[in-house]
Amino acid sequence: MRDLIRHCVFAPYRKGAGPTFHLYMYDLGGHLRRCAGAYKVAIGYKLVMSLPIDEHGVVNEARTLFEGDDFGCSPLHSTDSNEAVQDLMAFLTLSPSDTDDEYFESYTPDQTAYCQQYAETLSVEVLNWFEEKEGEEKCED
Repeated sequence: MRDLIRHCVFAPYRKGAGPTFHLYMYDLGGHLRRCAGAYKVAIGYKLVMSLPIDEHGVVNEARTLFEGDDFGCSPLHSTDSNEAVQDLMAFLTLSPSDTDDEYFESYTPDQTAYCQQYAETLSVEVLNWFEEKEGEEKCED
């Protein structure tokens, strides 16, 4: 089972000045994964970067940056909660200054370029996004 539970759109740049990011989160049917000594509900995810729209209104390209089923949601939060989105995005916006270089050794060239160019800005956008309207659902179900 792989049902969409959240779709969030993050636009940290002015229209046409930078990419837009789409986060898709999927229910994996209650699958549990062991993480840090505890069992957590696994969530599938995909982070897609849409490059700016050209002068004709056409999206130049959309790239899947990350896709997996290895994110463990905290047992304190619902799998479709704002906290789950924030936790997942904290993981997906790590940059080299955040952790050891070895963490990024398996990254593709697209993932590495994303980390160097956009991850920090996207991380700030995610924080601002949830602070502005605390308690509101901001993503599509």
